[in-house]
Amino acid sequence: MIKLIFTFFYPLLLFFFGAGINVYSAFARPASDSASTSAKRTPILLGVFVSPVFGITAPEFANEYRQISNTLFAFDSPLAIGATTKTTIGQFRVGASVEAYRARFQDNYRQNFIKLDSFGDTVRGFRGIYQDFNIKVLPVFATIEVVPVAAQFRTYAGAGIGIAYTEIFWSETINSTDPLDIRTGGVHIDETRFIPAFRLYTGMELGFDRSEGNSPLHSLFIEVRYSFISTSLPLLERVFPQVDRAPAAWKESFSVRTGGFAIAAGIALQFSR
Repeated sequence: MIKLIFTFFYPLLLFFFGAGINVYSAFARPASDSASTSAKRTPILLGVFVSPVFGITAPEFANEYRQISNTLFAFDSPLAIGATTKTTIGQFRVGASVEAYRARFQDNYRQNFIKLDSFGDTVRGFRGIYQDFNIKVLPVFATIEVVPVAAQFRTYAGAGIGIAYTEIFWSETINSTDPLDIRTGGVHIDETRFIPAFRLYTGMELGFDRSEGNSPLHSLFIEVRYSFISTSLPLLERVFPQVDRAPAAWKESFSVRTGGFAIAAGIALQFSR
């Protein structure tokens, strides 16, 4: 996960660093020069945020999973960490946003079974089963938004389109009392995909008082958003031969929704170029 975040955040950090150098140079100018060029500068907002993500799911797979385990399948609600940049062009603010999060489901249970061996004798036993299902998501969005009223405390609404780097992994570890048990587990899915991503959001900025000095502090912000990121995978294809009389539907693909509803909170800095 650290390597993943570093790989995708590194270019953004370089951009922020470069912007910081430009801002420092701007602040270092004489006051008279700053005043003469202030009208020509374009404000740039740079923000960081944290955001719990709700609603990551695989609904059809969850129904079938209960036939395997008789337990409820549900991902946790991960915490996303991200960054955003915006600038004003005409009547709109345009920018980009990137974040990273990991959703996980783990299950550990015992499963009893009865079967007939090759001689027609009844065999009783049990399996110890451990499930590990991981989804790692790194979406990048290009955004456009409107700010109805330019005030210190203001609301805004916007939309984004982009792509989400997604890793999906599911494995079973099974220990059975029957050495000939066909339920062997293993890695069922290990996929990396780039998935189209779409977002709608609305938020509020609580602006800082910028009347004193050249402080880059711009605002605190709270944002409500919904991200649609979805793909389909043959999640049960490798499980099918391990279960007697498994449904034919297990050979098909199941949708996995790796986006969802989120509430973000963060802080924004304002610079000029």
